Amino acid sequence: MEPAIRTRHQDESRPDRAEAAQFQALLEYLLDDFAPDQLIACNGHPMIFAAMAQAQKRGITTVFAVRGFGYYEPRHFEHVDQAFTCSQFLTDLYRDKVGLISTPIEPPIDWSSVVAPNESRAFVTFVHPAPHKGLLVFARLADMLGSKRPDISIVGLPPVGEALCSAPPRVACARTPLVLCFRSATYVQSDPCANSSSPRSRCARLRPYQ
Repeated sequence: MEPAIRTRHQDESRPDRAEAAQFQALLEYLLDDFAPDQLIACNGHPMIFAAMAQAQKRGITTVFAVRGFGYYEPRHFEHVDQAFTCSQFLTDLYRDKVGLISTPIEPPIDWSSVVAPNESRAFVTFVHPAPHKGLLVFARLADMLGSKRPDISIVGLPPVGEALCSAPPRVACARTPLVLCFRSATYVQSDPCANSSSPRSRCARLRPYQ
């Protein structure tokens, strides 16, 4: 198993200096030991942008996965060679807002198999309840539902990455921020950390305490 870092500081606006140093040291190790050709990163944590700068200095192609709103400053793409989004909507939005040329890659999901029919929908669900993702608005909606529609159940779920930490050997898995390193001709799976047993792909993330 590759080394992983367990962290307590997840606020992107207030990164912890010691944990940032650990993350950078781990990335240096992976770049030296694995010598990837590509680095794919996502998340707005300052360590992510430092990682892309670090990789670009070595001549490694950097790719930034844009999966949400808010990356509207030039610094977000200063060390990005290529960008992809999770929808045509986001690709169009970033092109119009900041002139970013990106490739939309739709999630490999058969929606008919995961979207419940109207008559069997049981919950209002919020994945990754955090202030910067609209927690306060959701809390207000939950309060309104509790008063007017107590029959509707409300569920809050941790980030999807929490379920991916039982990764096979040679893959260091945990939650955000996320950096993936690949060599040429590597097959990029829809979820590298969940299924990759190949030594040709590795990832390093930060794992928070709950």
